[in-house]
Amino acid sequence: MAGFAVSPRVRAGVASLAFTLCPLVSGDFATGRAEATSLALYPDPAGAMTPGELQRTFAGQDLDGYYSADGGAWSEVYRFDGSLSYRDAADQTSGRWSVNGDRFCTTYDDEALQEACFLVRRRSDNCYDFYDTGENFRPTASAAAIRNGADFAARAWRRAEASTCPPIAESLSPGGE
Repeated sequence: MAGFAVSPRVRAGVASLAFTLCPLVSGDFATGRAEATSLALYPDPAGAMTPGELQRTFAGQDLDGYYSADGGAWSEVYRFDGSLSYRDAADQTSGRWSVNGDRFCTTYDDEALQEACFLVRRRSDNCYDFYDTGENFRPTASAAAIRNGADFAARAWRRAEASTCPPIAESLSPGGE
């Protein structure tokens, strides 16, 4: 059977469509190598927010938060069209946000800022913990740490409402809350 050539433009379009419609497929779409993976293979007993919860909670919202590594403050605006605006003490940039499976993902126009996907756990009415994820979207923190509010990468709240997060000093102490 004879093969056929696919133009890079068509391949890019297919990759874009696959990224949008099939978040449970990973691999290198530019070269045509892909493998199926299921987030269901890695259940999150720690209570990760669902894709619908992530969309309803963050679309059209301004978030304020801080990083656990240094307590540094940051703010992001998540627009309904998937664009975002980010700022902290050192940077201000734009980018994109998306929900990929049950992970919340951000990419930035400023290459100095890291592209990442996070497991998000709602800590209280208006408090959200963002946990780094590694290969295959698995969280790098243990389920116990996530349940206990420890080892998060960032913590945030919707700016339009009063924060229900614990005080920052308590949050950054060893062992979490």
